[in-house]
Amino acid sequence: MLSDDDGKTWRFSQVGHEPDVAIRNVPTMPAGFNEQTLFLEEDGRLVSIIRGREDLGRGVPGRPWGCDTWFFRSESLDDGETWSKPEITNLPGTGGTCGRGLVLPDGSYVIGVRLPYSRGYYDLPEKELFGLNLARSFDRGRTWTPQFIVQHDPEGIPMSTHYSVMNGLFLSNPDGSCDYVFGFFEPNDSGIQRILRLRLGIK
Repeated sequence: MLSDDDGKTWRFSQVGHEPDVAIRNVPTMPAGFNEQTLFLEEDGRLVSIIRGREDLGRGVPGRPWGCDTWFFRSESLDDGETWSKPEITNLPGTGGTCGRGLVLPDGSYVIGVRLPYSRGYYDLPEKELFGLNLARSFDRGRTWTPQFIVQHDPEGIPMSTHYSVMNGLFLSNPDGSCDYVFGFFEPNDSGIQRILRLRLGIK
């Protein structure tokens, strides 16, 4: 969504359009792209890292419909008016970071995503748990490497479902440091819902 009048009115700019209903695993359920994180560089380049759903995913043995969800990359050089055709990245999972991703002084990107359904994409500390992957890219979002994986809250409560980690934000502090603040929702017997904060130390 773009605004030219400080947010009084808005217009839609389409990123990653996929009109073919054949990609839907359930014909009545919309599928395509969602959960977008935007990276803004100093020269004005906008990069969208956006999740591809349903048959835009990749195969995972034993999972219903046989696919996980993966992130695609698109970029805009005209302030979000037009976007390049989405290209697939090596980043599996589901959106964790809302809105704006972190661009570091060296030009690299940092994003927070929920761990994928498949247990085999990363060398997870605890294979059965889900959680948060803070990943970094040195090529404008085309490839990503896990930097820090969280699978428990500060009290040791495990992140036991794909939905434990939600809606994260990068926040800058007056001393120049940065926090990642995100929702922890544990839908099992604990019923815990809280906001967690990570202080980032990035080299």
